[in-house]
Amino acid sequence: MEGDLFAQDLRGATVVTLYLFPDANRALRPKLLRELQPGARIVSNSFDLEDWRPDAHIDAASSGALLLWIVPARMAGCWRLPSGVHFTPTQRYQSLTFDDGLDALALAPGWEATVNGWALTGVGPQGPFEGQLTGAQLTLQSPGQKALIATACTASRSLEDG
Repeated sequence: MEGDLFAQDLRGATVVTLYLFPDANRALRPKLLRELQPGARIVSNSFDLEDWRPDAHIDAASSGALLLWIVPARMAGCWRLPSGVHFTPTQRYQSLTFDDGLDALALAPGWEATVNGWALTGVGPQGPFEGQLTGAQLTLQSPGQKALIATACTASRSLEDG
């Protein structure tokens, strides 16, 4: 296929491989985040995506490195628990920060988790916790605890705007 990389529809792709110069990778990053579904993989030979840190970095003698990113689901924004409690994590790529805390998981403000596709993992003061985004519901759970199911307050979420 020959054409303009920036004009191609990437929505159906599950794996995208890149061997582009750094400026092209960085210019392509917003399109990748916008069009690829959570869980899609991006593999780059040698060059990064600027401030989006890779999920895996494999040294390769022939090219310097292979870099892997897994597109994260958008989990930032306002969430509401059935109790009426709201929490608003912020997201920068695969890093999710609970800025206002989440008492139900004993997470104080500043606790972070990692988003991998539709899944969320982190470690809080009571140990590990995990989550899963399904539609407009975010399920969060610590081992031995009842799952918390939060509903999105709004549909607007951004991976780059924090």
